[in-house]
Amino acid sequence: MTPPVARIALYYAPPRGSALAGFGARWLGRDAEPGAPAAPPPIPGLAPARQAALTEAPRRYGFHGTLVAPFVPAPGHDLAGVRAAAVALAADRPPIPLPPLTLAALGDFLALVPSAPAPALDALAAD
Repeated sequence: MTPPVARIALYYAPPRGSALAGFGARWLGRDAEPGAPAAPPPIPGLAPARQAALTEAPRRYGFHGTLVAPFVPAPGHDLAGVRAAAVALAADRPPIPLPPLTLAALGDFLALVPSAPAPALDALAAD
């Protein structure tokens, strides 16, 4: 039997202690950094149990932004090599200003996405 192939993805997670990290932890009901529960905000008209059910899947992963969706590395490449390449690429790039974020449905989940085209972000993901 062939062993499972590891998939790798590249994500952005807001800095620990930042306002964005706190928002994400409260929204999902879990702070991914320490793995601790966080009190979600009450949403009028939405029962707490329903809110917990709606955030169950994303709560496992924590609040993050996907830069490169999960992929299988090319033969001969592994996590350490991909990590080193990503660090080298990031070290070469200036910060990317983004337009304001907006809430959008992506398949069966909600995501914050740039409200306008962000060519520099697309180029970074492609690179």
